[in-house]
Amino acid sequence: MNSEYFSKIAFQSTNRALNLLDRNSFSKTFGCFDKYYWHFKMKDFPSASYQMGVEFLSRLWNLPHGDFHKNQQLLHWIKAGMEYTCSLQHKDGSFDEWYPNERGWAGPTSYIIHSLVSAYKMMENELDDSLKNKLQDCFSKTWRFLVKQKEGAVLANHYALFLLSLYEIFQVVRDQKIKYIFEKYLKQFSSLVSEEGWSMEYDGVDFGYNLATLSFLARLHRLFPDPSLKKYAEKSFHFLSYFLYPDGSFGGLGSRETIHLYPFALKYWGQMIPLAGDMNRYFLMNKSYEKVAPHDQDDHYLFYRLSEYLEADEISDKPQPNQKLILPALSTNSFEKYFSDAGLLIRKFNFFYFVTNLKRGGALRIYNTQTKKCLLKNNGWVMQLKNNSKITNCWTSGKNKIKKSDSQISISGRGFFLNQKYFNSLKFVIFRSILMIIGSYKMAFYLKKIIRHFLILKKNISKHSFRRDISFKDNEIHIMDMIYSEKAKQIFYSGGFSVRYVPQSGYFEESDLHSHTYRFTPTHSHQMTIRQICSLTNEKAELYDRV
Repeated sequence: MNSEYFSKIAFQSTNRALNLLDRNSFSKTFGCFDKYYWHFKMKDFPSASYQMGVEFLSRLWNLPHGDFHKNQQLLHWIKAGMEYTCSLQHKDGSFDEWYPNERGWAGPTSYIIHSLVSAYKMMENELDDSLKNKLQDCFSKTWRFLVKQKEGAVLANHYALFLLSLYEIFQVVRDQKIKYIFEKYLKQFSSLVSEEGWSMEYDGVDFGYNLATLSFLARLHRLFPDPSLKKYAEKSFHFLSYFLYPDGSFGGLGSRETIHLYPFALKYWGQMIPLAGDMNRYFLMNKSYEKVAPHDQDDHYLFYRLSEYLEADEISDKPQPNQKLILPALSTNSFEKYFSDAGLLIRKFNFFYFVTNLKRGGALRIYNTQTKKCLLKNNGWVMQLKNNSKITNCWTSGKNKIKKSDSQISISGRGFFLNQKYFNSLKFVIFRSILMIIGSYKMAFYLKKIIRHFLILKKNISKHSFRRDISFKDNEIHIMDMIYSEKAKQIFYSGGFSVRYVPQSGYFEESDLHSHTYRFTPTHSHQMTIRQICSLTNEKAELYDRV
């Protein structure tokens, strides 16, 4: 692959990106990238996260090839984007992403400032003193906000981005106090990292966001080459390498169910960590970067994905020797790898590549290593009760009882009520009314903590117990689910369904077309047993009721 591979993917979204920008110089929202606000009138506030488009346009302006290089009209729009971004900042230095007065910490404040500082560095010689001063004032307010605020949840990728944006601000404003605070927080990052090499996202490992953390730390390492960053990256790539699947896909069984890729992370660390280079080559061979590309993602996430792809091409391609890739999915030997802290088990035997998350009720994926195809996605089950509430086994829990042997794995525990909340008109009006009275970041912090609890983190354990047995045969894998309930109405079974509210998830994979979801209606209501058999050629599932 040549050095413009990722840029060509990004260029497919250039028109789309510019269509999101208000380019009318006379407009009150000139420089706003949130078209749902300035054009469609579907929102009552502009989301500042869309302003990351300023970085993407700045990279286009600086590219030595193409129609955008040093284009004066594009420069005019970039400056407008910078001005508008500054106008969206609260006096305390924060920004809003999902709702007015959100005043989010790393998400979105660090995200936005990282993009704005990156754009500032690229465009500094083209900016007048007035705009430079405005941007530097914006940066100064931001770092003061970031160091006094907290997340309210454990998200390692946010912490990594916080560190990156803090150091980038220091490089611009040159306040030594920032560097002192940065070094203090850098030492604390290790508390979010498991010895197994993964970093915490809410209540467990998540593969897409783990790669995001490595991407942010790569940029930080380029500016501040602390040995601890490389040490973490080495461990992390060893861990992540087990979740590159034979069909070229990645992740999907973590706490946030993400599958997206970060080519900058793999290209940067690949210069010094051979395994990262092998992973990058594997994704390139399978065209994985094109399967969940920026143009496939939502407008909300488009811009920082585009910048990731353009920035990846700024790293020169390292000459690749014609040597065999050293990756677990490509191994010719049978093996088992168990990451006990993460609850993840990988087995390769005969022609199967099997991965399961035991802390998520035994959610699993099975691949045929000969055909390179996904044979089965089975995240478990969702049971609808007679009162229409829903319960699932597919929820992160450290209380599941796990037994494993060479021939069988058993997971047992209690199901969790699904949290499916939606606005109606009355709830929306009440919510917006509450937002109007928020006057400080402390109030905003507690409100966001409440929202995150109810939408994402709340664990409402049911009385309904379950057990999942996974048995390994020579050419088959048997999955037996026993669900104990007296109030079951119907059961949705198997498939790669999602149960947690995570905005950047739920992206389509080709294997979803062949990932069957069964719908069973129990005739008895005490113990239900579902048996699914996966062979090298097909899979089928059946329900057995037991009085």
